[in-house]
Amino acid sequence: MSYHIQRTQPPHAGFHPQWRQPWQLLQLRSGPLPAGVDWPLLDAWLQDCFGLPTGLPAEPPASDAASQAAAWGERVLLLAAQLLRFARVPVFSHGELQELTPLADGWQLALRVPWVPGAADEYFLRCYQAAAIVLGGYAANPGHFADHQALQRQLEASVIGPICRAMATDDGSFALLQAAHQAGVPWLWLGEGAYRLGWGARRGHLQHGGVDGEAMSGIQVSSHKAVSQRWLQQAGLPVPPQQLVRSQAEAEAAWQALGGMVAVKPASCEGDGISLNVASSEALQAAFARAVALSPEVVLETMLPGDCHHVQIVAGRAMFVIRRQGAALLVDGVHDIAHCLAQENARRATTVLWQRLPPLPADAEAAACLAAQGWHWHSVPPAGHVLYLRRLADNRHGAWEQDVSADAHPDNLLLAEQAASRLGLLQAGVDILSPDIRQPWHANGAVVLEVNHAPQLGSSMLYRRHLPAMVQALWPQQARIALEVFVGEQPLPALRQRQAELAAQGVAAFICTADGAWDAQGKAWPQACSDMFTRVQALLAEPAPDALLVGLSDDAWLQQGVPVDRISRLHALQAEALAWQPLLSLLRQYLPAGEGAI
Repeated sequence: MSYHIQRTQPPHAGFHPQWRQPWQLLQLRSGPLPAGVDWPLLDAWLQDCFGLPTGLPAEPPASDAASQAAAWGERVLLLAAQLLRFARVPVFSHGELQELTPLADGWQLALRVPWVPGAADEYFLRCYQAAAIVLGGYAANPGHFADHQALQRQLEASVIGPICRAMATDDGSFALLQAAHQAGVPWLWLGEGAYRLGWGARRGHLQHGGVDGEAMSGIQVSSHKAVSQRWLQQAGLPVPPQQLVRSQAEAEAAWQALGGMVAVKPASCEGDGISLNVASSEALQAAFARAVALSPEVVLETMLPGDCHHVQIVAGRAMFVIRRQGAALLVDGVHDIAHCLAQENARRATTVLWQRLPPLPADAEAAACLAAQGWHWHSVPPAGHVLYLRRLADNRHGAWEQDVSADAHPDNLLLAEQAASRLGLLQAGVDILSPDIRQPWHANGAVVLEVNHAPQLGSSMLYRRHLPAMVQALWPQQARIALEVFVGEQPLPALRQRQAELAAQGVAAFICTADGAWDAQGKAWPQACSDMFTRVQALLAEPAPDALLVGLSDDAWLQQGVPVDRISRLHALQAEALAWQPLLSLLRQYLPAGEGAI
């Protein structure tokens, strides 16, 4: 079966009032769809293979050809939007099927779908084409798609992976952006993984987990373990004894000086190449070789008791605490460890590729970890027992994580905040090694292991429960300023009057009309903008306005679209004039629920 997808007209830069994103029209042409589709089976497959939890119709479609084609089109919309999200393209609605037209040799579907200004057309066309092909193929021959992993790998290689690399948005930033969108924060993609969130005096930026107001020196220093520890030590914060070395001979001398039991780490590499409990010259040689392969400088650090506790700093404050231990297996008390491990890895392998946890290790290091806990591969520990397969949580094997936010002593939270502050960081992960996070650091010898700027939280799901609080801390009050629109001939006098009213309240309001823009003091604000649409968006990017007053004296926005996803108040200066009714009717859709024009 053949499929062809194309954009039928230039994208609509104006915001959809419900989706809160710009949109575009796509045309999808297909050949005849297969008859007798098992829709419940197809929907269950979509959930299993692509993690589509919501949006699928509860009842199968009617049996006529048009209803069947419409059902297929609706699922193309859902799957394409999910593929785009897997590729880190910020599409937070699946759109709608606008029109279905029968053809002599198939169907033509008109789709209205979200659009991201600046993102390449190719990203959208490839994902909608892939969704149509996959769904048409499954409907015709479900058995051919029984191997979820093979299909996911093929999509990753040909569609999702290339788009994801081009978008350059990491998983943590994308999850935070999605939570911000759900919370009503306006946003704009800027390219290279960067986003602007909010308007005017409340706007900020997000890129690779970092936000506005952070010290560049601290961002750079946090990537070097020895230098960042020196900063913390000089600030009077507790750190473990350590030495920086560049050769095997220096490592031998440092190992002896630090007491003969150390951790060996690359100085400038996060998560990999770390060896713990290095207690012999032979082990040191292997550990140094492993670390120096990743960084020309290597840190040796005295081993201290305790578990690593990740304290997430958001907007300069401790938000949550996660105890991170080495990759671990939860056993069932019936089967031996080897069987439980194989079952868990088989379960992980069946989950959606882009949401999958890394497989648990079954190597010599894992066997050694089990032996240290008194078990071997054919042991049958009690049900619910947690068995550690790594001493250290790392990027390749993941971690066993517990949310201990409620248990953390306030002094330990303050310590993490101080560590981030000393480096000038607002977004950071502070790793505290503590025997008991419930006790203050100064009572049990806890230390700051390292400070990571905007750490990648990866496959962990624990932090996601804190995303709404993170959004509120970073962009309070939806990061919006008041945006009032005045509609009518010669709106400037009314705008000036409203500006004076707001000034009396201490609100710096800017004015924007077709004739120009003015700051809160009434001074002209020059802009290289040719129309009201771009002028409004440019003013919202400025950090000065506490409010924006927009005067519309024509109906250009009826054709061009509304440049924002919401307006605060709508003033109809000539409410009785019929000529303004279409524009007023459009703008009312962008008011908060329950609000009307005044």
